This record gives sequence, structure tokens and C-alpha cells, in this order.
Amino acid sequence: MYRYSQTLPGGPITLAGIFALSFLIPGWTANVLGFGAANAQLVDWILSHRVISCIPLLLLYGLGGFALLVGAGIALYVGYFVLVRALVAVRIWAVRTSAATAHVLWLLLSWPVRVLGELLLDQFQRRTAALAAWCREQQELRRLYHEEYASDFPSYCAFLRHWRELQNSEQAETDPLQQAIRLMGLPEDFSRDDLRRRFHTLIAGIHPDRVGPNELAAQLIAANTLICERMNWS
Repeated sequence: MYRYSQTLPGGPITLAGIFALSFLIPGWTANVLGFGAANAQLVDWILSHRVISCIPLLLLYGLGGFALLVGAGIALYVGYFVLVRALVAVRIWAVRTSAATAHVLWLLLSWPVRVLGELLLDQFQRRTAALAAWCREQQELRRLYHEEYASDFPSYCAFLRHWRELQNSEQAETDPLQQAIRLMGLPEDFSRDDLRRRFHTLIAGIHPDRVGPNELAAQLIAANTLICERMNWS
């Protein structure tokens, strides 16, 4: 069977180029390293021998150049591989660092917004809960007014004022501070001096040092202490 084969035209040219570089590289290397004169003397010494003996020397010279060429190629390949790996590592590090930096910046920038949002949400929830409780209270009061107290009050507003007054009076009765103020007989707007003079006046005749332990003196002393604590009067 007929087989067709074709030799690449660049093959012989490449081999010729490598062969030529093998003889040129030692000279270039010697010139770079500062041994150009020594290399020239070596070449002259090789060429000064007879033909039979100079050919092996020239081949050894070219083989040394070829070794330098191969070493340079390997060094370039290894350097290229290391450089690519280093660039990939730097790129990965840069991407991770930028992502981490962006995350930290986002946390720092969004922290005030999140805190403010939480505060606003908390206030909104409190106001909403208070409004809902007020609406339920109003509905219950209106139902109670229409079902029980419509005949006792001329309007719902009058019933509501009466209801608020009852709540305030009950709160004053259950508030220890109000009870202490009533026990001491103090006016609505009293000062620290008013409290001190009133306490000395009331305790003068029933002080335990004079008449012995008694319940009224203990109540006055407790009331005076409570008022001072609530008013932050040391």
C-alpha cells in the first residue's frame, strides 16, 4: 500500500538554528560574564589543531553550548511556571483580601444603620402596642358607657372624664409616695425645706426619744425617708 509522508519544512531549519545557537551561545555567555578574550583564545586553540582532532573539540564546544541552551530553556520554563503560579496566588490572595475588606467595611458602614433601624423598630413596636392598647381601651369604654352608664352621664366625654378621675384617685391611693405626702399633710408643690419643717413639727411631740416607740412616729419617719428617696433629697 502506498503511504504518503511529508516532512515539515521547518524541521531542518529548526535543527540548523539549534546547531548554530549551540556554537554561538558559549561566546555570548563568555562576553556577558566578561570572559570574551578567554573564549576567543579557546576557539583559536581548537581551530589551530589538525582537522581530525579539531572536529571532536568543536563538537564538545557545541555540546557545551547546547547544554547551556537546554539549561536556559529549562530555566525559562521553570521561571515562567513559578511566575504564573505566583501571579495566580497573588490574584487569589487579592480577591480574598478585597472580599474580606469589603465585608469589614460593610459591617462598619451598616452598623449605625442597623442600630438606628433597631431603635426605630423598637419605638415603632412600642408605639404600635400602646396605640393598639388605647384603641382597645376606648372600644371597651364606649361599650361600657352605652351598656351601663349612658343614663348617668350626658355624653361619652363626661363619662370619660369621670373615668380618668377615678383612675387618678385610685393611683394616688395605691402610690406610696402620694400616701406619704398625704400623711405628712404637704401641699401639692412642696420644697425640701417644707418637708423638713413639716416633719420636725409633726415628730416633735411623738418622737420615740420622748414618748417611746409608737406606730405614728414610725409611719412619719418612714414617710419622710420615702419622700427624700423619691425626690433624691439626701
